[in-house]
Amino acid sequence: MNLTEKKTGNILQVEVPDHGIFIGMHVMIAADTSGNWHTKNNMVFKMENFSRIMDLPDEFNPEDVAKATHDFANENQILDWKDEEIYHTILVDQGSLSEQEIQNLNPDLKAFVESTSVSRVAPQNVTQGQFQKLLEGGRIVTKSNGAKSRSGTDSGTCASHTSMVFDHPESHCWQWINPITGTQIGVHQIIVTTTPNTPDPSSISCCHGSGNATPVPLAPEIKDCCDRYHPSLCLCTANILDSYVSMSPQDFSSECWKCSNVRKRRMLLT
Repeated sequence: MNLTEKKTGNILQVEVPDHGIFIGMHVMIAADTSGNWHTKNNMVFKMENFSRIMDLPDEFNPEDVAKATHDFANENQILDWKDEEIYHTILVDQGSLSEQEIQNLNPDLKAFVESTSVSRVAPQNVTQGQFQKLLEGGRIVTKSNGAKSRSGTDSGTCASHTSMVFDHPESHCWQWINPITGTQIGVHQIIVTTTPNTPDPSSISCCHGSGNATPVPLAPEIKDCCDRYHPSLCLCTANILDSYVSMSPQDFSSECWKCSNVRKRRMLLT
């Protein structure tokens, strides 16, 4: 883990080699010229010949993490697995960056992703059981935080649900020392993503109630909440919402196209 001061924006880099079942990757995070680490498209996970880019999470402070990790290493300490917090994260693809977006990247980030395909992703933390199910070729459904409907009183009236299945998943991981707890706790983030040009789509996002109730018919307050807070999403069907419903790749693709067409029509009406 290396932190470098630069006029174009400080850079944190982490190089992780292949180890065990995990495939190696490079991580680069860039601050802007004023020293702000929390900007748009400034955290890159580079895997061989493709890259995934996202906004640095608010809770991650590169300078504090680098200092805590270096202090730990300089004191020749050994981190026991019992002292680790393990997170399983899925990088949900949100589409390729445009040429203009790539040109607008920090100069070091732009050089870092050069000659690779670059997709913007959204991180989604899942349980260990969900993570394992994905690796075994199963399908999972995750949920974002709920939104309050203006016509109701429930603060969790509706939410965005995402159904995911990865045909060719790859696992990567990286570790650092939690700067709050110092040498007591390490953070081990295990990441799963898919290589480009694998069968699409690998996920469907839709709107439904914040719980996991039967999706049809929707209560009026849920539909109102979806229309107001998630207008770009289609409404969830039973097949999308229930991860135990067996779906072939063809069926999954068909559900995605139905959802996509509905989403496009709703966006034109808003």
